[in-house]
Amino acid sequence: MFEPSPLLQLVRIEREASEAVRVSQPPSTTKPTAARSTAPTDEGEETDLRPGIVDDEVAAPNDPVDDGEAQDDGEAQDDGEQQDDTEQQGERENEEDDEVRTVVVKRTRFATHEDLARYALRHAENRRPRILYPRRLLLRRSGPIRSCRAATAEDRRRGAALVTRMRPSVKQCIIDDRARRPDIMLKAPSSLVLYQSTVADVSYELSVHLDPRGETHVTSTKGGLSEEGRRCVAAAVDELREGTPSARMEIPLVVFAQREFIITSSPLHNRVSREAATLGWLHYERGEDELALAYFRDAYWTFHMAEYKVLVGMALERLGRPGEAALAYAVFVKERPYAPEVPRLRDTIARLQAAAIATAPHTTQGPRAVTP
Repeated sequence: MFEPSPLLQLVRIEREASEAVRVSQPPSTTKPTAARSTAPTDEGEETDLRPGIVDDEVAAPNDPVDDGEAQDDGEAQDDGEQQDDTEQQGERENEEDDEVRTVVVKRTRFATHEDLARYALRHAENRRPRILYPRRLLLRRSGPIRSCRAATAEDRRRGAALVTRMRPSVKQCIIDDRARRPDIMLKAPSSLVLYQSTVADVSYELSVHLDPRGETHVTSTKGGLSEEGRRCVAAAVDELREGTPSARMEIPLVVFAQREFIITSSPLHNRVSREAATLGWLHYERGEDELALAYFRDAYWTFHMAEYKVLVGMALERLGRPGEAALAYAVFVKERPYAPEVPRLRDTIARLQAAAIATAPHTTQGPRAVTP
């Protein structure tokens, strides 16, 4: 059993408390009404006692409400009542002088470290990252396409178009190759794999060789791409290229990582969310999907990065909840349309939607469709 840190335990408590409040307190649609003071009359009916409001049945007909003569007639009676009140007040003051009063002073409690941590975690603005430049892989052609003299202009055009089409597949092969390293804890998605790597370390130089016989060879001159990674790149190129060139061609490529730029006033949320995602992944690899889902949701609640929604969808998909998994994947597809996983996730969302519709009870309103 992996023990979370005390700060991560506070995250779980705060997240569950916020979700419980949203469920137990639905928004009220009624408008507040002014309080009305009423008193029973001789006939058993209620009379409005708000200032300046007198019912028609109580007021005498053809008489104004604020009658000066009526006030003059009652001055003598008011003076007598005021004198009686003064005497009673004096008697009460004499009785209170003989009593012993106990005054309780509320002690001031200073904020503890736990109070400060709770306040920081509840700060909603720090949980919303403003990512201007996310960390991602970029693939570029590092030079002109080299070929024999027998290569035609059509072959070169096809080679240039091939570079554009194979970008997502080649980047995914490199991400999968990096995820097999022992120092990488989170194996998906690609952004989280890059977050665990140093920017200077993510740099590759490749050469894709296209043979007229239909064979594809990949060589790595920088970056240390493994043999399995090179085979993955060659298979992706074979699947995407159109026809075979008339002569041998070589396409030089360079792949490097772009440094992220995130605007946040507190790095606490980013660090705690990474810890929650790592613990969730450890439970996910052990098959403890319920625990993994809870940690993945803690990570997203602490720091609203779309990458954590992929982890939430993976856990939900294992738990047999295809509709919720499709919604989680759709958040990532909408916010990261350039990610190399997007083409694969679009097919996964369509498959999960079909499964959710097939397993849903027969009602007049089916499950909500997701448009990634």
